[in-house]
Amino acid sequence: MITKYEQYYNKLCDLLEEIQKKNGYPNISMAFNHWYLGAMYDLSEQEIAESIVDGKDDYGVDAIICEEENQKLTIFQFKFPSTSNNLSKEVSQSDILKTLQGFEVLRGRSDLKGKNDKFEDFKKQLKGIFIEKFELVFVSFNN
Repeated sequence: MITKYEQYYNKLCDLLEEIQKKNGYPNISMAFNHWYLGAMYDLSEQEIAESIVDGKDDYGVDAIICEEENQKLTIFQFKFPSTSNNLSKEVSQSDILKTLQGFEVLRGRSDLKGKNDKFEDFKKQLKGIFIEKFELVFVSFNN
């Protein structure tokens, strides 16, 4: 028998597949990033596209929102299970540590070693901005 969480997962997967196709994302996980930013932060399609840095050498940072007027930087790490069998999987300690490393790189306290153009562009943009508030958000779809 299918559980309540599996039902939610299946419905969300259908929606995420549409988002994936529409935006040309290489995987459903990026579509989850997109959906969450739109649903929870009410970002426009353009703002979502600019916020997502997910990919190779992203230092565990999947999206970044910089609110200059509020002097706030929000960093996201998203986890979406590839199958319903992984619904009980939690964010690992290594994923958390990797995201913290990405946070330190963005703050300029650690060197940029990889080559993720969007991440690098965000780091450059932050150089001239005063940030007073930092928020790390871990989003995981699990039961």
